[in-house]
Amino acid sequence: LEADDLLGIILSLPQDREHRILVSYDKDLRSIPCMLYNPEATVGKDNREIITITPMQAELEFWASAIKGDNVDCYTGIPLLGDKYIKEVALPALEALPSTVERFKWVLKRYEWAYLDKDYALRQMRMAYILKYNDFDFENNRIKLFNPMEETWLNMSEIPIDFYNTET
Repeated sequence: LEADDLLGIILSLPQDREHRILVSYDKDLRSIPCMLYNPEATVGKDNREIITITPMQAELEFWASAIKGDNVDCYTGIPLLGDKYIKEVALPALEALPSTVERFKWVLKRYEWAYLDKDYALRQMRMAYILKYNDFDFENNRIKLFNPMEETWLNMSEIPIDFYNTET
């Protein structure tokens, strides 16, 4: 459990979401649906603003990280697939797919094309994934190991989150 996971759990708690704003320049945290303020986003302070990262945007950030890896966090993803591939090929393709299941299959196929097996792909995805509140068993104080085929995770981008609705 890393600090990123703790932030993911706290920011995704269903109560009082509209009162939470994440202040960070860490690109990994863009895979958490939340309101985000990046103090280093622009040169001029007047241009900085709070952005809302939707569940779909967060999911796409996760898939991008799972594909390209992250040297800082020590996982490789698919070797030789970097930012240009993500921007020009992966994100448009993933965004066009109708469901998280289809996006998972699409990413898994890229691992297979690189002669990397499913176990390796799952390890990379687990490294890229930031836990959300439903990924933690509060009763037993344990994390639920990321599994993209579990029902709760597969519906991540379909969960409607209105950060400004004070009634939820």
